[in-house]
Amino acid sequence: MEKGYKQSRKNDSTEYESSNIEELRGLYINSTSEALPQLASENNWVIKFDHCFQRVVLDNVFGDVWYNQLEKSDSKPAYKQLSRNQLVSALNLCREMEKKGGEKVEELKKKSLRFRGKLSE
Repeated sequence: MEKGYKQSRKNDSTEYESSNIEELRGLYINSTSEALPQLASENNWVIKFDHCFQRVVLDNVFGDVWYNQLEKSDSKPAYKQLSRNQLVSALNLCREMEKKGGEKVEELKKKSLRFRGKLSE
């Protein structure tokens, strides 16, 4: 098992049912900006940077390039445009990457690249 994994996290919305949308946004930013990049650095994952994790997560939440679904805006970042359900889906993907490690990260990265037309089947 790779370093830094948390085994006790649930992978469904019940973990977040008492959280308000601001708390969910904070958890998302913490995961994509701190936790995942740290694990990536410790375990030599295929992506390492916060913006890469954010792209991969959002593309996979939508099953499409995220900015086809949300406004690209400096004044209102993508994560602030997400609904509660979309944030929960994003957090579940983050937790999957934390739990399953590099293989899951690579799988989600490849899906993101396919959505973007940068990887063929």
